[in-house]
Amino acid sequence: MEVSPPQESIRGAPWRTSYQPVSYRLDSKLGTEAEFKAMVEQCNAAGVGIIADVVLNQTTGSDVAAGEQTGVAGTRYNGTTGDYPGFTGESNRYPDGVTAADFHDYNNGASISDYKNQQEVQEGRLSSMWDFDTSSEKVRQIQSDYLAKLYNMGVQGFRMDAVKHINNEDMKAIKDQMARKVGTSADDIYWIQEVIGNANEAPGIQPRNYLGTGTVT
Repeated sequence: MEVSPPQESIRGAPWRTSYQPVSYRLDSKLGTEAEFKAMVEQCNAAGVGIIADVVLNQTTGSDVAAGEQTGVAGTRYNGTTGDYPGFTGESNRYPDGVTAADFHDYNNGASISDYKNQQEVQEGRLSSMWDFDTSSEKVRQIQSDYLAKLYNMGVQGFRMDAVKHINNEDMKAIKDQMARKVGTSADDIYWIQEVIGNANEAPGIQPRNYLGTGTVT
């Protein structure tokens, strides 16, 4: 069974708010970490595996009011300056969270317009949302920590969102790092990637580029 992104997001009722994370705390508009853990355990006991929808590409966009804000669990962030102190990694690995330096800054933060330009698609902002620099070791540590926590909680697979906006080598590196943290082979982790294919777009963002990491939808 696939569940919505379980991380903390911006406030708001529309579905798209769940795809604008402000931290990887498992306190979302759908429930608390304890409630999520109990759900996973009950489903596993009944023979129902949980697949978590995962958002690694971005944080928040311009549809969030400028300046200092708080997420659904009270974590503060600033979508204007790119300060997200809630992304600390496991055991407070990075106590100051992430800043603008941890995101791509393609064309001074411009949103994507040219899908024939691979660099723009993978380093520009999708619908104005801050784009994580997934080539950064710091970002990879934070994101693989999040995935490892979900896996260790009993989540049995992952549906990765907006994958063509993430370099395929970065995706593989994050998965491999997560696999090492949980002590299993990356090949044994169920990993399905949302890659919207369009033959007229850049060759490097086509679905075939991601088959080395997992399946593609």
